[in-house]
Amino acid sequence: MTIILWAWFGLYGAFAQNADTIAACARYEGLYGYLRPDGSWLVAPQFERAERFSEGLARVCKGKKWGYIDAKGKFRIPPRYDEALPYRENRAPVRLGGLWGFCDGTGREVVPPQYDDAGVFSNYRAAVCRNGRWGYVDTSGALVVPPQFLSAAVFSEGRARVRTEKGVGFIDVHGTPATLFGYADAYNFFEGRAEISDGRYWGWITRDGLVCVPLIFDYTLPFSEACAYVVLDDQPALIDETGKTMLYLPFESGGRMRDGRVRVGDGMRRGFIDRTGKLVVPLIYDDAMEFCEGRAAVQRYGKWGFLSPSGQVAVPIKYEAANNFSYGLAAVKLGGLWGFVNADGKTVIAHKFSDLSSFHRIY
Repeated sequence: MTIILWAWFGLYGAFAQNADTIAACARYEGLYGYLRPDGSWLVAPQFERAERFSEGLARVCKGKKWGYIDAKGKFRIPPRYDEALPYRENRAPVRLGGLWGFCDGTGREVVPPQYDDAGVFSNYRAAVCRNGRWGYVDTSGALVVPPQFLSAAVFSEGRARVRTEKGVGFIDVHGTPATLFGYADAYNFFEGRAEISDGRYWGWITRDGLVCVPLIFDYTLPFSEACAYVVLDDQPALIDETGKTMLYLPFESGGRMRDGRVRVGDGMRRGFIDRTGKLVVPLIYDDAMEFCEGRAAVQRYGKWGFLSPSGQVAVPIKYEAANNFSYGLAAVKLGGLWGFVNADGKTVIAHKFSDLSSFHRIY
């Protein structure tokens, strides 16, 4: 545990020494800019809208058009698009008029606007739609999987969820079916597994399409920390990666395991249990978020604060709204304005912003 904590603080210390590696979108006096973690402006407020950085570039709106800036606030791609999505793999989907294309990090249109819709790149593939059918292009713009699907999701772990007239299934990056088709619904692969449904029950398959956890559950959440929350015959439980029941939960609702804690509820109030099922935070909160960076946002009597894993109040419950911690800081709202607190509850960036995102990596 000591090694893990030192590693985390070492990582955060590295960001603190180089403040221009993370940023938060902030709205001040009606315009958006980007903050450093010390509260100074990385990019001064000047945009009508601003989104998170991705691969060193951020989407911003100016004059009702979208473009991309770098971390110095310089436009790398002038604001000329009607809509724009994040960069992934040095490609960004952009819309001009009613058609979508892709540009690279220099602004060169590697795929001129020609598709009815488009998604971001992953595994060097991006979903594109033409005449109501979806296919995939590679980073050169070549159509490697012709439009043929009713819907198509982003690739994850070399597999993409697509829907045909037969139902839902998964393909590989070449468009070859990797699983059976005919599922009623499914979610993307995560850590080698995907949740699938036959229309009534849920289970999991591997990347090869083999059922690794039978389709017997009424409700499921993704695996996290080697377990998953499920409901079987109206009985909530936690299962391991083989599908074996670890714990039956005497609660009406539950969530994913985060930092060794699971959020649970009785229909009225929420609390947290540990991996053994012990109630470590009593069900006294009106709302609660999952743990993140050792803190969980909770609401009581209309106000938000944060708990430690032991259930102690680490950040006073006095805020009107709160976001999860990211890079050691959490955005909280007080008196109608947003600011940042650290894990001990100290205000490190004053409450003066009308809108605020969490801190995120620039590159």
